[in-house]
Amino acid sequence: MKILSLRFKNLNSLKGQWKIDFQDQAFQDNALFVITGQTGAGKSTILDAICLALYQQTPRLDKLTQSKNELMTRGCGDCLAEVEFAVKGKAYRVYWSQKRARGHADGNLQAPICELTEIGGKVLATKSSEVLKLVTDLTGLDFSRFTKSMLLAQGGFAAFLNATSGERAELLEELTGTEIYCEIAQYVYQQNKHIQNELTLLTEQSKVLSLLDDVQRAELDAEIATLTQQQKTLTTEHKALETAFNWLQQTQKLSTDINTQTQVVGNIKEEQKNFESKEEALVNAEKAAKLTPLFESKQQAATQHEKVKQQLLEIEQKRNANKILMQEALTDQEQKNTQLQAQQEKTTQTLDAINNVLAPLDLTIAEKQSQSQQLTQQQLEKSAIVEQEKQKLVEQQLQITNLQQQLQTLQLTLQARAYIPQMSEKLSTISLQLNQLGEMQEKHSTLSQTLTSIEQKKSEAIKSNDHAQQAIQSLMLQVEPLESKLQQAKTDIQNALSLLPGASINTASVELKQLQIQLEQCQSTLPLVDKLDRIEVDLAKITDSKTHLENSLQADNEQLLAWKTQGQQLAEEVKNTEKLLEQDQIIQSLSALQMKVEESEPCPLCGSLEHPALVNYQKIDASHHQSRLKELQQQLLEARNRYSELNGQLKNKQQQLQQMLSSLQALLSEKEAQLQQWSSNAYLMGQEYNAQSNALLLAQKQSLTLQIQELTQKIEDVRTLERQQSEQSDQLQTLSADKNNLLLTQQQSIHTQNSLAEQFETLSADAAQITSNIDTTKQTIVASLPEPSQLLASSDLTFLAPEAIFNQPEQWLAEVTQQVTDYQLQLTQEQQLQQQLSELSQQHSLAQQAMQQQSELLQQVTTQLHGLIEQINSAQQQRKTQFGDASPQQLREQAQQQLTQCQTQLETAKSALQTLSATEQALQGESSQLIALEQEYKAHLVNADTQFTQALATSLFTDQSDYLNACLTQDEMQSLIALRQHLQQQLLTETTRLQTLESQLAAQQALKFTELDLSQATQALSESEHKIEQHQQTYATKLGLLQADDNAKVKQQSLLKQQQQKQENAQQWTMLNKLIGSADGAKFRTFAQGVTLDNLVYLANKEMANLHQRYQLQRNVEQPLALQVIDLWQANAVRDVKTLSGGESFLVSLGLALALSNLVSHKTQIESLFLDEGFGTLDANTLEVALEALERLNATGKLIGVISHVDALKERINHQIHVNKGASAGFSQLDAKYQFNEQVISN
Repeated sequence: MKILSLRFKNLNSLKGQWKIDFQDQAFQDNALFVITGQTGAGKSTILDAICLALYQQTPRLDKLTQSKNELMTRGCGDCLAEVEFAVKGKAYRVYWSQKRARGHADGNLQAPICELTEIGGKVLATKSSEVLKLVTDLTGLDFSRFTKSMLLAQGGFAAFLNATSGERAELLEELTGTEIYCEIAQYVYQQNKHIQNELTLLTEQSKVLSLLDDVQRAELDAEIATLTQQQKTLTTEHKALETAFNWLQQTQKLSTDINTQTQVVGNIKEEQKNFESKEEALVNAEKAAKLTPLFESKQQAATQHEKVKQQLLEIEQKRNANKILMQEALTDQEQKNTQLQAQQEKTTQTLDAINNVLAPLDLTIAEKQSQSQQLTQQQLEKSAIVEQEKQKLVEQQLQITNLQQQLQTLQLTLQARAYIPQMSEKLSTISLQLNQLGEMQEKHSTLSQTLTSIEQKKSEAIKSNDHAQQAIQSLMLQVEPLESKLQQAKTDIQNALSLLPGASINTASVELKQLQIQLEQCQSTLPLVDKLDRIEVDLAKITDSKTHLENSLQADNEQLLAWKTQGQQLAEEVKNTEKLLEQDQIIQSLSALQMKVEESEPCPLCGSLEHPALVNYQKIDASHHQSRLKELQQQLLEARNRYSELNGQLKNKQQQLQQMLSSLQALLSEKEAQLQQWSSNAYLMGQEYNAQSNALLLAQKQSLTLQIQELTQKIEDVRTLERQQSEQSDQLQTLSADKNNLLLTQQQSIHTQNSLAEQFETLSADAAQITSNIDTTKQTIVASLPEPSQLLASSDLTFLAPEAIFNQPEQWLAEVTQQVTDYQLQLTQEQQLQQQLSELSQQHSLAQQAMQQQSELLQQVTTQLHGLIEQINSAQQQRKTQFGDASPQQLREQAQQQLTQCQTQLETAKSALQTLSATEQALQGESSQLIALEQEYKAHLVNADTQFTQALATSLFTDQSDYLNACLTQDEMQSLIALRQHLQQQLLTETTRLQTLESQLAAQQALKFTELDLSQATQALSESEHKIEQHQQTYATKLGLLQADDNAKVKQQSLLKQQQQKQENAQQWTMLNKLIGSADGAKFRTFAQGVTLDNLVYLANKEMANLHQRYQLQRNVEQPLALQVIDLWQANAVRDVKTLSGGESFLVSLGLALALSNLVSHKTQIESLFLDEGFGTLDANTLEVALEALERLNATGKLIGVISHVDALKERINHQIHVNKGASAGFSQLDAKYQFNEQVISN
């Protein structure tokens, strides 16, 4: 890490903004430099700025926050520090600043602003915590390591050398990060302890397991086999009862549904009956709807005809009104023409009078008014001057009177204070005496308070002694019963422990934990068993229903086959009968030809000479065969309906059977999945699921819960007794401590009484002496005051009374001093008043003469003004009489306006007449159109009325009123049609549903699972469930004992195996713990710190060989972390480092500091070093050695800065930064070249 540049502002005495660029050519040429200046100038502040920017704190101050900043320059509103540094060739900039509110020096501190950026790159962090963490991560140095390796600050240079062994251990751990060895040692210790406890726990657990012998296990197996057989019998009986119960419930439900559905069908039929009246209205409305278009056409024609007639009437009314308006407009036009001619003559006369009379008159008035204004202005000016002179005379007279009164009052006051010059001479002496008197009175008051306090303390000490004695006696009475209770508590604890397994809480807690684990495992299996039980019940129900359904399907198939055979037979009979009747009809149609056939004559149809059909033909009964055909057709239809109905039922049952098979397969799959979970459950390992599994697990759960409750209560009893014993022991210790405290208090009280008595006697004598001195001083002060005969005012007598002086001496002195000052001021004021009064009298005489002259001038101007005003008033009266107040221009405009108004009115009248004429023509044309349209609409109305009347005559309606009564709106018709369709559809749906329910009830009743009724079946099922539950509890108890024995055997084997594995691991950890383990981590930490110290001593000796070859360091054999110095010039004599002189200590500390810098640079190479200590204690030779060492370090490429005011150092190092201390204000400055100007940089 290398510091590239430093910029800071307003830190300590360095006010202003400064920047030191360590990359400047001067630092490149000579990287060894010294920072010089007077003590307190601010040299160390430069190093503080580096720490502040990097770590937000300094070696001399804690972290700077919003509430505390002692580094900001006094009287400034902000400060900052910025450092540019490089790590592994990459440059960064870290910035810190803080301001006060509004930038004012007295403003509240604001939160600091921090930022870390890559130079020329992105911002890495802006929060203070993140900036600090990133700086530490990038440099590998926290604040402590930085101040021990790169920046060696004041006061910490020799900290490591002079530290004790404990302090040195902490420093080594902090500097080198060896705290990990302490953590490793503690971890080894804790891990070994944990493994040994686990091994002990496994041993205790294997001892508490109890197992069955072979005879007990055989008896238990026999009992379980018997119970299993009984369980199967009970389960079979229970399933049969469940099937019967379900059949009875379903039959009852179907009967109830049929009754309900019958009621629903009846309600629908009732609704259809109520709808018959609305049906008739709907039919009439549908017939009336056919006439509606003709009726609407007629109504529309009548409306249009009436509308045109109304419009024609409105047009005629408008024409009549327009004619009246036209006549009025013509009359108005004639009047306006006459008015215009008269106005033109009047306007000409008015303009002549304005030009010949009014204009000359106004000019005369204006001239005289201008003269009047000038005279008025002169009058006002003269009046103001006169008034000013009068006011000035009055004011001067008042001033003269006031001055005379002030002078008189002041002279009386001076006469009354004639004693003050005498008091002024003695005032300093009296002041000194009063100060002495005040000190004596204050001392006397303090002594009095002290004496009173001593009296109170003596009384309190006596009371404290008495209270302590009483309390000691009371405590002794409490100790004996408490000791007896404590002994009894120990006996009770031993008795309670004897009831626990292993007579130990730890052993009992282990057994309790095992029982809780078993209970949790048992509880986790109950949902699995419940689910398997439900699956078994569902499987039994579905299997039973499947059997019954298959039997029903077989019977339905047989019945369906019978109906099919019967239908085929009936169809054949129908076909034969139809054929017979068809043949009979053919024969009947040929009866005329049959009559013509004779023997030995050819047949008219076939020409045959033989006619056997005529001989063998027998006539059939056609009506009988037709009746027979109808019966057969009816039977065939019924057989087909029965076949279709039964076929539909058969398909429904087949679907039900398929659903049952799917459900059965799903249940079997689910059962298989649950049985796999059963097999994989650790608690159920070795057990097989059966009907008694649920009862067995419930019994195990109950047994484990009872054992946990009993063992928990026993452990809690022991802990309660132990808490009681601890409380009683604490009480006994408290009483003993109270007793000792009381004895100590008693002794202190006696000592205090004796000491207070001696103090009281001494202080009483001092108080008496001070009282005597106070009285003497008061008499001296009173004797120096003026005699009462010299005082004129009663207030002076009171003021100089002893009570006023001695009660408030400071106030009295201040008042006397003020009176002396006031007296001197009053003398000066008297002289000034006399001089002012003489000057003011002269000024008053001159002012009276000036006022007289100005009054005469004012009278002359006033006389001239009155004459001119009379002339103006006469001319104005003449103008007003002839022309009024208007101006010539206004009169001309009025005349022209009146003429223009008459012309406008005439034009308006003409325009109105033209508009009315146009309106008349438009109305006449519109009237002609409406007359033609009215004739056309009238013909349409007659035609539409004729068509409607003819259609009404051919309908079922008698007249138009009858037709209108039958009409319904479109919404009403749609509503009635929808209601009719809804009732029909609803009746069909509900009737079909009723038939389906009746079929299902018949099929259900045919199954006949039991002769019992529902209540008997319910009671029988409940009794069966109770028997099964009792049997399952017995079975679960027996099976639980067997499984518990199996689990105990498996667990015992597992514990033995774990114990063997743990034993091997425990041996390894025991050996490791003996080597490095310890509870506080000191064993391994001390070893690691010793190794680190050896490395540090080795590095320090290398550095010291370059500094001074006389001394070497080594570790103390007796104190592993202590250091000793070897004096190579004194036969390798070994002595303690504390025997080194100041200069020797500096050299050794410098060697250690350089070694520490190398030691902590394992992550980051240190390329900069700043020293702020120690050079002032070196002699010339030692200083030379130190400088040579620094020059060698500089030769390696390191930047090295030294703070010092040693002249030899300044002479040796040419590259210097001077800190110049100011002559005043406490501020310092660097050289001008380091002053930073933000404006110049930005430009």
